[in-house]
Amino acid sequence: MEFKNLHDTNIKNKTVLYCAPYDIDTKEIDGRIVLKDNYRIRATVPSIKYLLEQNCKIVILTWVKRPNGEIVEKWRTIPHAKELTKLLGKEVKHVSDCIGVSVENAVKEMSNGEIIMLENSRFYAEEKENDENFISDLTKYYDIAVFDNFAGAHRDEASTTGVLRSLPSVAGLYFEKEVESLEKALNSKQHPFVLVVGGVKAEDKVKIIDRFLGKADTILVGGKLPLDPSVENFKHEQSVKVATLRNDTLDISDESIEIFVSILQQARTVIWAGPMGYFENLDSAKGTIEIGKAIANIEDGYTVVGGGDTSDAVYKLGLENGFDFISLAGGATLNFLGGEELPVMKYLIKDD
Repeated sequence: MEFKNLHDTNIKNKTVLYCAPYDIDTKEIDGRIVLKDNYRIRATVPSIKYLLEQNCKIVILTWVKRPNGEIVEKWRTIPHAKELTKLLGKEVKHVSDCIGVSVENAVKEMSNGEIIMLENSRFYAEEKENDENFISDLTKYYDIAVFDNFAGAHRDEASTTGVLRSLPSVAGLYFEKEVESLEKALNSKQHPFVLVVGGVKAEDKVKIIDRFLGKADTILVGGKLPLDPSVENFKHEQSVKVATLRNDTLDISDESIEIFVSILQQARTVIWAGPMGYFENLDSAKGTIEIGKAIANIEDGYTVVGGGDTSDAVYKLGLENGFDFISLAGGATLNFLGGEELPVMKYLIKDD
């Protein structure tokens, strides 16, 4: 899949609306609101540095969590701007809105090579409604949009498809990396190819299981999924191995851990989408830890973590260095792996 991209576009000296994947939750420490992690911000640094090299004015647009059109203090983008400032070693100014006079004035006052971060676009209900007037207000000051929000690529909202249909647009470097890495796993010729699915929500995972029947040599199913009636349909498939659970259902059984690990020790391509249990509590993290270690120890293969809770588990358990690629998206990654077309793609794919 080829995208309209930064390297093929004359972006020098442009005023850029940079659509970022900074949907990162916050926490309070000593009275200060700080980010829970900075993985997504770190992932976008190469794109932002490239734009700085091109002497662009960079205006960052993102949303944070689900404030439902209300202003929620803990979900302002102030800590995101502070974190990006630290990572770049360059000031990222914060604007207290994403539309209106304050934004207009801030953009007019910018010099080339400066960066500002707008306030959470979901403080407006019009964001999720994909409202045309709101989109017009979001996009009126910019020459081009650089879309790096792969985590929001499955959303049909103002700051995703709305921006893309209103401005000339290209994919950012992080967005391209996500798609290329997931495609590499999907198209891998290295076998045995094992898909590991877990977590709680069956709907998205069932789509993935269905897509990989006949493609993956083995599909391992854990988490809460063995309890879902929809998984029963796959138990007759020879390639599908469904875990048994502990009596408290918070983790897969020791027997299933042993079986899954033995299969993974022979694997060469692995996609892992969903933890094996309630990994947030170490008492029920054994399945996730052991399956994670088994995948991380694969040599001469290609291993991908499918975002969301799985990437959270990998970082929490300190396993991140053992994988070829860790997706930082949740629903977008699952939809992509499940074969669904992401709404933003038609605006970013290069014309034939």
